Amino acid sequence: MMFCENCGKQIPDNSTFCEECGAKTGGEIAGQAPPPPPRSERYVPTSAKLPQSYYEQPKQGKGWIIYLCAVFAFILLLVGAFFVKEYLDNKTPSGENPPAVEQTNEQEASEPTEQTPPEPKNAYEDYRGYTDTELPSIGDFFWFTEDVKWDGLPAGRTAITDFGSIAGYWKAYTETISTFEGEEEISKWFNAEISGDANQASFTYHTKGFTGLSGIDGTVDISHEDGGNLKGRFSDGQLVLGDIVSKGIEVIIKDFYTLNGQQYAVGEVKITSGEKEHIVLVRP
Repeated sequence: MMFCENCGKQIPDNSTFCEECGAKTGGEIAGQAPPPPPRSERYVPTSAKLPQSYYEQPKQGKGWIIYLCAVFAFILLLVGAFFVKEYLDNKTPSGENPPAVEQTNEQEASEPTEQTPPEPKNAYEDYRGYTDTELPSIGDFFWFTEDVKWDGLPAGRTAITDFGSIAGYWKAYTETISTFEGEEEISKWFNAEISGDANQASFTYHTKGFTGLSGIDGTVDISHEDGGNLKGRFSDGQLVLGDIVSKGIEVIIKDFYTLNGQQYAVGEVKITSGEKEHIVLVRP
């Protein structure tokens, strides 16, 4: 009895090939057909039983390596996209403008600068751009109602004694002087103009103005009322207007002065009935 050297199967003596695996077992016998081609080149029937060592060999393939590479590449792509987004978000935060670019000297030179208002062309016709078209308000006279009225004229003022320096448009204010406690004070604020010359001065009440009572909120528009005019003269720094006997009214503005770039005037109005009023001027 013989045994196949390849698969160990018992085969008949003098067999040239193993009936089990087809492996060559011995030398050629005279007159016998040539041996079959090598195992790797011949067809092995499906039903043929292969040696156990064939089934135990691991199947080698590269498919799983390709799959892992694809997964790894996809993960890298996601991570890269995340960091790119974080970088862009941090560079320009949402809801905020990008950092301003520093201006060059050329840009700074092109920007407009604040201009100083021009000086008056002529004090007789206008003072620092103020005209009777600008409506005064009660707030224009707080310097008097809250200060000078109670504390007197301020220190550091410069008296005005030249008529040319007081001519022109003013904002004016009058207030009745109470003669007994509880009496209502009537206030008026309006536009006025001083014109003419020192010997023939003219003081004109313009029609634009408002009036109010102390302790009562709100004002009354007196723009519809006719303006008035008083004649007089300017001497020794005082402007005396009207005549209590012939006109029934006399206005004496006895203090004209300049303080901190503004002009002020303080005086008194007398009426035939015996009533008196404060009168003050300011410009611009």
